[in-house]
Amino acid sequence: MHIVTSQEYAALYCALGWLPIPMIPRTKQPAAKYIHLNSLLPPFDAAHYAHPWGLRPDLGVAILMRPSGLLVIDCDSPAAVHEAISKSPPTWAVITHHGAHLYYRNPTGLAVRAIHRGNSGKIDLMGNGYVIAPPSIHPSGHEYAWGGADLPEHLPDAPEWACRALETARNTEVPPPTLEAAAALFATPAPPIDWIRVRAVNPKVHTFLMKGSQPGGDRSRDLWVTINTLVRLGCSDEQIMQTIWNSAGGEKPRQKGLQWLAGEVQRARMELQPESRP
Repeated sequence: MHIVTSQEYAALYCALGWLPIPMIPRTKQPAAKYIHLNSLLPPFDAAHYAHPWGLRPDLGVAILMRPSGLLVIDCDSPAAVHEAISKSPPTWAVITHHGAHLYYRNPTGLAVRAIHRGNSGKIDLMGNGYVIAPPSIHPSGHEYAWGGADLPEHLPDAPEWACRALETARNTEVPPPTLEAAAALFATPAPPIDWIRVRAVNPKVHTFLMKGSQPGGDRSRDLWVTINTLVRLGCSDEQIMQTIWNSAGGEKPRQKGLQWLAGEVQRARMELQPESRP
């Protein structure tokens, strides 16, 4: 079947047991609320879930990881693509703006993410959230497209190294701080963060904290990268929480609450232990 329109792509993804969601054109922002869909299981009725693109053909397409049972290896540079392919079985791949998305089944059942993995540091493993899919248009104008040759007929399980990374990235068994404990972090102002170091390590983090997510950005990913960057820089929990909460990038934490933010900081510390890197 020759697939052309976004609605046809969305219907195909439904047929594969993947759950598509509409995206604002040429952005990485969902066009509608989707969190409630994460509890769904296939099959997904194309007549229902591909309907938005019949009304708005220009909408982008993304696929929800958790209900689709996917683990996507996001390679953000040519070196990362080469590294991931060299230690993974052949699979279906999407050509992205900077690299590729490698699609696998998620045999772990873990709906978590692990970022900045591999020798390149530019490999993200996504078992949760969503991934932009063809035929969406990147903010740069690049069109996401399926690529590769001699691909397997059926989607293979994710390689062992990727599964191990998700295992080490799952939520710690230690419970996150209580709301009272998290609130206590704000009793005394934390020492200021060294902004010169932040800008030197990742200027996008500084921009996110000063201005929030920019048009076409991914708020959840920007926040997660910010937390991880501040943890890597040796910032204290108090510094990280107070800085994010009071910044332009603190919109989501202020919606979710202090305890949620404290748990995200704790999870980032667990994920970024040296031994957790594949």
